[in-house]
Amino acid sequence: MLNRILLIIVLIYGYSVNAAHAIGGTINFTGNLLESTCQITSGDEKQTVAMGDFQISGFNGQSGIFQGNQSVTIRLENCGPGLTGARVVFDGVRDPLYANAFKLDGVTGAGLALFEDDGSTLITPGTASRVKAISAQRATLNFKAKYRSSSATVTPGSANAAVDFTIQYQ
Repeated sequence: MLNRILLIIVLIYGYSVNAAHAIGGTINFTGNLLESTCQITSGDEKQTVAMGDFQISGFNGQSGIFQGNQSVTIRLENCGPGLTGARVVFDGVRDPLYANAFKLDGVTGAGLALFEDDGSTLITPGTASRVKAISAQRATLNFKAKYRSSSATVTPGSANAAVDFTIQYQ
């Protein structure tokens, strides 16, 4: 008899504790259903662009001077048949003195700036590039990379940057 009473007490107590701690809420899920995207051509998803060697004297002791003009290419293939364009968002750690360039490891006073393929239209980090056409389920996305002085004083050293990219489709 005592066992039954204890069992009833445990069951009642257990249900009341659970009821006291029960709270509800809402989970919202968002997203898009897309036509198949493109594949990045093998080797273009992780690449190294050799910027070359430049003299710090080439910055003329001024901020805002560019050196180098290296090509950066991202090729897309096997694009979904309904896709007409692609653009790129470049992102990474920004130069602490010039937010429109990426921080260089190993030096101070300079950053890495990315441009549209015309070499003069700056692509602000975190902002999409111009739309490039997808034709015959392929696209070649061309850009330019340049060093930019962000200070009158640039220290010498290895001037390397890591920049991530995301493809957006139309």
